[in-house]
Amino acid sequence: MGSPYKRGPLGEKENKEIYREDVFDCTTLILVSAAKVNSNGKTPKEVMKEVNYYPPGEVSYENRLHFSTYRNKVSPYFEDITQEIGKDKTKEKKVILNKKREEGRLIDINWEEEINLEYIRKEDLDKVISNLPSEVGVAFIKNGDEKIGLDVRHEGFVFEKENLIHASSIEGEVAEVDFLDFVENSNYDGVIFFKVIYN
Repeated sequence: MGSPYKRGPLGEKENKEIYREDVFDCTTLILVSAAKVNSNGKTPKEVMKEVNYYPPGEVSYENRLHFSTYRNKVSPYFEDITQEIGKDKTKEKKVILNKKREEGRLIDINWEEEINLEYIRKEDLDKVISNLPSEVGVAFIKNGDEKIGLDVRHEGFVFEKENLIHASSIEGEVAEVDFLDFVENSNYDGVIFFKVIYN
């Protein structure tokens, strides 16, 4: 809590680190947390080579799990549980992650993947909040992002069904806010939920 926000602090090139704990963006907070809780007998940096890359352990910009929904699909450290929480309130749409467009791809790598993005609409969230476990990952979606090949805009953790902890670019730090208030006052249109797997 209170650690400074910095966009894109991780990387594979010279003068970049694949693991750090001094600054965070929203995804770095998720990845570092997963690496730390799974560092039984290993350093978190060693675990990060498996947490943030696919195939696990093959560290490169091209192999980094750039998209949260794809990470939740293929990583042994994450699991999407949106359907389990949303039940009949879950919606679905197709997204081609990193799709090729005239102006290029979001991420400059020769990779794309079609997924079925299951999500819960903002207006239905209060109807399923009681289904949340005591700790859960959450990612926020914006309608229309599928046109540019993007799945989620932001992510964080929800504790005790009400406290959102996230690396906030607005606050400039890792902050804690009321989850439902945050969603209500945001321009996001829905959420997905996932859990961190303890190996």
